[in-house]
Amino acid sequence: MTYRSLVAASAFALALLVGCTSIETQRNDWSAYDGPGQEHFLEPEVVLEHPADPAEPTNRKLWAFNRGAYTYVGGPLARGWKAITPKPLRTGLTNFGRNLLFPTRFVNSLLQGKLTGAWNETKRFVVNSTVGVAGLFDVVGDSWAHSNEDFGQTFEAAGWKDSSLFVIPLLGPSTARDTLGLAFDSAIDVLSYFPPASPGRSFNDRADLLDAYARLEKTSFDLYYLAQRLTTVRRKIELHDDVHPDAPCDVCSANQTLQAIFLTYLDPSFPRKRKDRSVKVVGRAKQLPYSLFLQPEPAPVVFIVPGLGTHRLSNAAIGLAEMVYQRGYSAVTISSAMNFEFIETASSADLPGFAPVDAQDVHTALDLINADIEAAYPGRLTHRALMGISLGAFHTLYIAAAESDPENTLISFERYVAINPPVSLEHGVTALDRFYNAPLEYPEEERQEQIGHTLLKAIQFGGGTLTPTVALPFSELEAQFLIGLSFRSTLQDIIWQTQFRKNMGVLKTPLKSNQRSPAYDEIADFSYIEYLYAFVLPHLAVLRDDIDDSEAGARRLFDLCDLRSLESELRANPRIEIVTNDNDFLLAPGDLDWLCSVITPSRCHHFERGGHLGNLYLPEVREEIMDLLKPLLDKYESVPEGGVSQ
Repeated sequence: MTYRSLVAASAFALALLVGCTSIETQRNDWSAYDGPGQEHFLEPEVVLEHPADPAEPTNRKLWAFNRGAYTYVGGPLARGWKAITPKPLRTGLTNFGRNLLFPTRFVNSLLQGKLTGAWNETKRFVVNSTVGVAGLFDVVGDSWAHSNEDFGQTFEAAGWKDSSLFVIPLLGPSTARDTLGLAFDSAIDVLSYFPPASPGRSFNDRADLLDAYARLEKTSFDLYYLAQRLTTVRRKIELHDDVHPDAPCDVCSANQTLQAIFLTYLDPSFPRKRKDRSVKVVGRAKQLPYSLFLQPEPAPVVFIVPGLGTHRLSNAAIGLAEMVYQRGYSAVTISSAMNFEFIETASSADLPGFAPVDAQDVHTALDLINADIEAAYPGRLTHRALMGISLGAFHTLYIAAAESDPENTLISFERYVAINPPVSLEHGVTALDRFYNAPLEYPEEERQEQIGHTLLKAIQFGGGTLTPTVALPFSELEAQFLIGLSFRSTLQDIIWQTQFRKNMGVLKTPLKSNQRSPAYDEIADFSYIEYLYAFVLPHLAVLRDDIDDSEAGARRLFDLCDLRSLESELRANPRIEIVTNDNDFLLAPGDLDWLCSVITPSRCHHFERGGHLGNLYLPEVREEIMDLLKPLLDKYESVPEGGVSQ
C-alpha cells in the first residue's frame, strides 16, 4: 500500500469509529423577553449554514496532534529546507510534483464527464513534460483552464453530497468523503509508489507557507474552527467549478472599506524585525505580549493600537509599523482591547465593550510597555506618539482625554493620531449589525444561495494576487455582508472566551473546549447590540452605582461610550490629530462636523472617499499621516549632540 493511501485508509477507518458530539445547541426564548433592548432581540437575523462536525472532539485532538507535529518537527525542518534550497528550485519541484498528478486529474475528469478538462490536462501534461523539462517549468500557465479533479469530487458527482468534517492526521482538514477519495487518488499517483517522494512533495509545497501559518496560529483565537470553515468553502469551489460574476461598485462606502485588505506590510522580511516581549499586568495570571520594532539608534516611537478584535501581528498592525519604521521611528504594536490575547492577559473586566474601562486597560498596558522598553533599552526612545485605528482610535481619544484628569499618572504622549475613530459606540455596533444582515434584502428562497455565492467569490478572490491594482468584484450589498461577517466572527470569539472563563448564565448551551460547535451555533444568534444588552449591561449593573439593568441604565452606558461625553477634555488637548473619511459608515450624520469642531478644523484631516480604513494603503493618505508625526522626528533631530530634548 502506498504512503498516502495508508494514511488515508487509516484516517477513514478512524472517521468511522469516532464518537459523535453529545452536546445539543440550546437557546433562550427571546420572544418572551421584556427587558431593556427588547426590540433588538426580536429583529430578524441572517442565519448561516454550518457544515456538520459530529466528530468534533476527535477532530480537535487530531488538530492538536497535527499542530504539535508542525511545531516540533515540520516547522524546524521546513525552516532548514528553505534555508538551503533556493526559491526557484522549490518552485520547480512544486511544478514537477503537480505535473505528475496528471493521471489523477485526467481519470477523474473523464469519470465526471468533463471531457474538455481531460483534454486540457492532457495538453498541459505533454507541453510541460517536454518544453517544460519534465514539468520543472509550468510553461503553459493559465493558457488552458486548470482542472483539479479528484476522487472526492467524483464521489460527490456520483451522489455523495454532504459529508461530515474530518481532520486527517499529518495532512489537515478534510471530510469523510474526501478522505476516502484520497486513498483512490493515491492509487494512481506515481509518486505514491516511491515512499520518500510523496510526503516530500507535500513537504516542499507547504514550506513556503511556514511564516504565514505561524502568524495565523498566533493571531487566531480558534484556528481549528477557521480552518474547517475555509476548507468547506474552498471545497465547494472545487466541487462545483463555481465562477461568480463581478458586481463592483467603486463609489460605494462598503466596497471602498474592503480595500482595507491592502493595508499590509510591503517587505516580506519586515515582520522578522520585531522583538516579541511581554509585561505583567496586575491581577492577570499570564503576561501581555507586545511587539517592538526598534530602530538601531535612539529614535521617536509610535505605539500602535489596532481596530476591533485585531491582533498585534495582523497585516494592518504590522503594515502601520512598517510605515513608521521606514521613516525613522521605532514602533510598538499591541492587540485590541477586544482581541482574545488582550482579554486574557490585560483586561481588568470580565467583559470588554465598555469604552472607559477598555481604554483605561489599554492605557495601563502602554504605560507598562513603555517602562519595560526603557528598562531593557535605556535611552532608545526619545519622543512618544500614540496611533490608533478604528476602535483603537476611539480608545486613543479616551487616553488623550485622560490628560485632563489630575489623578492620572499613566504615560502621556506628544502626539495622538486617531485614524477613522467612531464617535458613538452604539451607532458603530449598530452599523456593523446592519451590514451583517444585509442579505436580508434578498428574497428568503434565494438568501442562502446568494450568501454562498458571496463567500465563494471572496475565497476565489482572496486566493489570487491581492494588489491595489485589482478591482474588488463585490456589489455594495456583498461588501457590507463580508464586513459584517468579519466583525461578527470577532464577537463569537469574545463571547466564547469570556463565558468559558466566567459563565454569566446567558448562554444555555454547555461550554466544552473540545465541543464548541453547539455553543458557537447559539452564540451566532447574538448581534453586537444584543451583546451589550444581554452581557455587558447586566455585568456593569452589578459593578457600578450609576448603571442599572434598565433602559435608563443602557442609555447611561451608551452615553459614556460616546466621545461627546469627553468634549471638554478633548478640546483641552492640542496634541490630538484626526484622520478620517467623509463616507465612513461608522460615523452618524453630524459626527464628523462635531469631531472637527471639537478638535479644530486644522487638526481634523478628512478625505472624501475611503469608507472605513479603505484608503490607508494610498501613498497620499500615508503621507498625510506621516506629516502629523514629523514634528516628533524634527524635534529629536534638532537636539544638539549630547543635549537633552524638551
